[in-house]
Amino acid sequence: MLMLLRLFGSASLAMMLIVLPAHGATVDGDLSDLAALGPPVAVSAADGPGAGPPADFGVDGTITELYAQPVAASGSGPIDSLWIGLRGDFFGTSASLNDVFVGIDVSPGSGNGIRFLGSLNNEGSDETGVVDAAITYSQIELSSTLVGIGLDAVLGVTDSGCAGADVCGLRSFGTDGMPGAYSEYAWPVVAPPLALGAGNGSLPAAAGASYAAPDAIEALIPLSVLGDPPVVALVAWVASDEGFPSPNTLPENASDAYESPQVIEAVAYRSVAEPVPLIGWGARIVVVLGIVTLASTSAWRREGRAWPTVSRVPWRKRLGRG
Repeated sequence: MLMLLRLFGSASLAMMLIVLPAHGATVDGDLSDLAALGPPVAVSAADGPGAGPPADFGVDGTITELYAQPVAASGSGPIDSLWIGLRGDFFGTSASLNDVFVGIDVSPGSGNGIRFLGSLNNEGSDETGVVDAAITYSQIELSSTLVGIGLDAVLGVTDSGCAGADVCGLRSFGTDGMPGAYSEYAWPVVAPPLALGAGNGSLPAAAGASYAAPDAIEALIPLSVLGDPPVVALVAWVASDEGFPSPNTLPENASDAYESPQVIEAVAYRSVAEPVPLIGWGARIVVVLGIVTLASTSAWRREGRAWPTVSRVPWRKRLGRG
């Protein structure tokens, strides 16, 4: 509890500001706390692994819900991170059967970034490292209707163990202020927290998703790593280790065929400059004002306080498989 007493001219104002503890981001593969912040930015009606149409990819390839919430990682202070969650059936049959990706455009509308991966017009060419090669050959193409959209970074998961940054992690391509290059992807020196979980079956399916998928991928990406964008565009997709594409994308595309490349027809936009809802999050502020005396009509003063700045997190280029 914080008690403040301020005097405005000859008017005496007593203010009591009660701040309840905020809820920080917990990256543990359990989506329940992330889902409690708000609905997913995209859902798929795919009906589960191994089932008939529109299962899309089948075993180990169904993605159903994509979440993205701006949060204060520590639970207090200004928003400084983007909390991403992806739900589906990823590793039920094999720990490394398929690869799962979340692409990020940090400057929607600029037109910069990769639009083709693994197709005849392939723009990315880094093959050094497991995640790098998986991104390069993931067989997607952004539709011509997505004007001004390009991928500046991709979060990739190629193994349920995520033993290191070589098999799971964030890569960027040198566009819109991000480090790296089309031929040599970059990743943060300090890897963003990343976790996988297989115990999400008891979490009710989000509206529009046809079943409660058991698996989840969570990541907490500092906004400074992304260049502190005010808004991002997101898309998720799946591909096999051999580069065969999946028609299961989030947002869902119209295809249920294993066409190559798979066309990304839509992206989900998320503002990262806005506060998360207070209700249901655990961070609630109650202000009680009491006027003690009011002896004049003096104008009140307003004071502004600048938010603390967050320095850019250093990145490094991949120099070997390491």
